[in-house]
Amino acid sequence: MKERSIVVVAALYYEAYLPRFKEVVRSINVKMPVEMFIFVSNNSRINEPKILSDEIVNTRRSFILHDNTGAEFGAYQAGLEHARKVLGDDISAIILNDTFGTHVGVEGEFLAAFLRTLIQNHEECCVVGRIDQARRRLAIGPYFGSRWVRSNLIGIDYKALQSIDFKIYDSEIEGFIKQSEYMEEFFCSDLNRATIEHISNWLFVRNEWSWYGAEELSATSAERLSRKARSVLQELFFSLRLEARGVAFLDTKLTKHELCTALIKRIVRRTAGKLGLFTGRASGPPAQRRT
Repeated sequence: MKERSIVVVAALYYEAYLPRFKEVVRSINVKMPVEMFIFVSNNSRINEPKILSDEIVNTRRSFILHDNTGAEFGAYQAGLEHARKVLGDDISAIILNDTFGTHVGVEGEFLAAFLRTLIQNHEECCVVGRIDQARRRLAIGPYFGSRWVRSNLIGIDYKALQSIDFKIYDSEIEGFIKQSEYMEEFFCSDLNRATIEHISNWLFVRNEWSWYGAEELSATSAERLSRKARSVLQELFFSLRLEARGVAFLDTKLTKHELCTALIKRIVRRTAGKLGLFTGRASGPPAQRRT
């Protein structure tokens, strides 16, 4: 990513997350030669003065108030389009949202590993981040694969962006999920069984491995869960399109020390959560939220 102009596109939702998020942004600014930061707010309460009021970065920056269309992927697309207008297409991007680290509590280790991978990597046409693997092949329309990059922190170079025509968000995918309390209506026929099971296990079954807001699909939960399902689908579709274009997936590998530190943090966090001492999530999140 060193040979291109690097832009950072950051989607914002939670006021309570701003202090920690600014620390993440400062770390990126120190380690990477960023040409431009674009902050895209999907929350009208987070305005330009709140995010740009102090000198969190020492390079050019822009603020966009977005209407939350497409949730964080819509925000990412808006920020990327702004960067293209200002700098042209010859760019690589770091994409993140303000939930990075806050919901898992090991942000320092993963951010260090992520930035280290970006700096040390010399491969072209690649995407960098935490890569997850499905047990079975996922399929969305004509695209298929079994891995995806988590959407709260992504590095993607110019050639990878070019391979998907700089299209991070696809509005057509929104129609693949219907707001319905019935499973047979909720998912479109363009999704294979493995994809449906993957999303269902993440959203409709509450356990330690599912989304923290998971609940049974019903008439009262259908609206909220359909919004979340569309965001999950955008995350998968983004990766499946990259896979189809032959883009390399580079996982952020933690060192042994980072793994031990992350494990200790996770144990402490879960124990504190069970005791009701700390949840790590802001109260009263906006209605349309991703992670």
